[in-house]
Amino acid sequence: MKKLAIVLASVLAVSVLAGCGNSTTSGSSSSVASSVASSAASESASTADTSNLETLMNSLFNGIPAENLPMTMPTQDGKKYASLTEENSEYNVGVARDAYVDGIVAEAAISAQAHSVCLLTANSEEEAAKLADEIAEKANPNKWVCVMAEHKTVAYSGNTVLLAMTFEDFAQPILDNFKSAFGADKVTVVVDETLSADADMGIGADASQDTAVAG
Repeated sequence: MKKLAIVLASVLAVSVLAGCGNSTTSGSSSSVASSVASSAASESASTADTSNLETLMNSLFNGIPAENLPMTMPTQDGKKYASLTEENSEYNVGVARDAYVDGIVAEAAISAQAHSVCLLTANSEEEAAKLADEIAEKANPNKWVCVMAEHKTVAYSGNTVLLAMTFEDFAQPILDNFKSAFGADKVTVVVDETLSADADMGIGADASQDTAVAG
């Protein structure tokens, strides 16, 4: 009887130790995975190549589930984003192509989806400031004719200008990611406003816009 009790006690001790071992291992793995994911996210945010417009454009959609983003307009050259050209510049950003050095656009492929995000490179920060002001004034959030963008954002940092005319849910993440790429203190926000279809038609323009401009 005594021997049986000793055997049972030994089995119980081994079971408890095994259970603790599994629990500790599981917890450590989870912690490591979380740490790696966090480090990867931090590294991604801190190493964004702001000199490459396509890489920067990719970073603007961080945190927005891919399945929620509209399918973008296909490009003829096989690139992910279309180039701004003499033919499409005024349609997309409201200014002529010779007003800036380079530019790309992520445009919804379906015209009933009012989603367009543009990045432009100016010759200098001074020119970027002027370009941003002009785009803020002239870019048409109703360019799709049948629909209108819910939100319009224009910002710049250094010689890079952002124009986002898109859904309300996407506007803040896109601006936040732009700030993360350059540093919030280095970004100037020219326009950050929620839009109304009534404002575009001239109906109650003073009351129909909820504008929040941040520096």
